[in-house]
Amino acid sequence: MGRHGLVLLCVVKADLTPYIDQDARVWNATGAPVVVPLSGPEQHFLSIFSGHKVQPTIGLGGARATLSYRESGISVHVDGTAGHPLPAFTQHYLTIACYYGAHRVPMCDVNAGANDTPGKRLFMSEMPRSLVITGRVRDYFYVLLHAHNPNPNPTSDPKQSAQAPQNGGVGILLSVLLVVVTLVLAVAVAVALYLQCKEYLRREDEVMVAAKSGHYRQGVDKLLRFYELPATLRDTDGKTILHHAVSAKDDNGYPKWTLESLRSLLENHDCYVSTRDYEVNILPLDANQDPLIEAVKRGSLEAGLMLLCAGAPLCGLPLECITPLEAAQDRSNLPALLPAILRKEYVNKLQYEASCITGNNTQQVELRKNIEELAMDIEKIGPKTTWRFARECEHKSDRSMKG
Repeated sequence: MGRHGLVLLCVVKADLTPYIDQDARVWNATGAPVVVPLSGPEQHFLSIFSGHKVQPTIGLGGARATLSYRESGISVHVDGTAGHPLPAFTQHYLTIACYYGAHRVPMCDVNAGANDTPGKRLFMSEMPRSLVITGRVRDYFYVLLHAHNPNPNPTSDPKQSAQAPQNGGVGILLSVLLVVVTLVLAVAVAVALYLQCKEYLRREDEVMVAAKSGHYRQGVDKLLRFYELPATLRDTDGKTILHHAVSAKDDNGYPKWTLESLRSLLENHDCYVSTRDYEVNILPLDANQDPLIEAVKRGSLEAGLMLLCAGAPLCGLPLECITPLEAAQDRSNLPALLPAILRKEYVNKLQYEASCITGNNTQQVELRKNIEELAMDIEKIGPKTTWRFARECEHKSDRSMKG
């Protein structure tokens, strides 16, 4: 066999083929020592393959070491002892790193295994130019010198090992892509909910302007049907369409709504004649159950609208429970319109409460400002709003008491 030719080996008996890269050089050890040329102080990547159990010995300059096999893998012995022979039909890897140490002393580190398991350090008088490998009597094996570190998984197909980094890269890319898509969807849902609330506010304002102007046929009636909105809408003062229908007057003091329009509103749209504005609270503060929250949890749009128009408070009763706005979020059995109505009710109520603070001292101005800011936060992010001003007022009160 030529020392410089490329050789493809196939062990027919076991149907196994050693891994040989295109630039590998191969020697057949059949009893005589095999001399593998080395190119000075650098790393050299070798492997040994045989169809039988073998126990080679390597020589570098005047130093010698025996290759054996243990449970942890291939090992290197320099004290004359030896373990078990190397198993058959397995490609055993060696990395020999030659370099100059302190005081220019030549040395070589012999590391065994595909993962370069730490082996032995051999010292010599001069940098070796060749590696001599011999076996026991009747040890037949192949020695391969690789141009680069093959480092495949000995228990798997070399082709599969080469593809593993690519497959891992694809997995990481798909994971990153999944995270990005999830974030995009979450942002899209949040934006859609915000735009839905903004659109509801615009439609509500359009209906209320028509109600205050006395435009029923081409205004209130047409808009309620087109937008599919309930006639229980309320403005920033807590007044519904029915409130404006009976109170709106022109410059001469005459009603803007005709009796015919008022009758049509009552007959064709769901209006509650006992509707109350924000100045009335009909539920006791010591109530153990909050009817509005229960109506929201059960997905009852009609009951929720009736309670809102009857003046049901928007804070939870008892105080430690969640609010109706929080209860309305992420409920599949609840009409999508109700969360938007509840958010608008909170904003209107808070703006009304802020307008009732007419004083100009520092505490009143700050309280009014905080309530207005809370109303704006609820309009933007709904139930995720935090009561920041309550904590700030509590901290300031504690500081004033300590002072």
